[in-house]
Amino acid sequence: MTDDARTRAAHEKLREVLSAVASSMVERIHERCPYRARDERCTFAGGCVNQRRAPDVVTCGGDHLLRRTGT
Repeated sequence: MTDDARTRAAHEKLREVLSAVASSMVERIHERCPYRARDERCTFAGGCVNQRRAPDVVTCGGDHLLRRTGT
């Protein structure tokens, strides 16, 4: 197998893996806020309306699941 063929095969395998990851992310994007850490901290620096600020930490004050638009 030539270097070009190996490179093409590696790119195809990478594309398949990344496509699977992307499709999983699209399916789950509305399930939970991606900025909510497991200890309820909000890691979004942009200022979400659900943020609750305490002296040392910003927590997520929203409900557990995000609402889908139109539902």
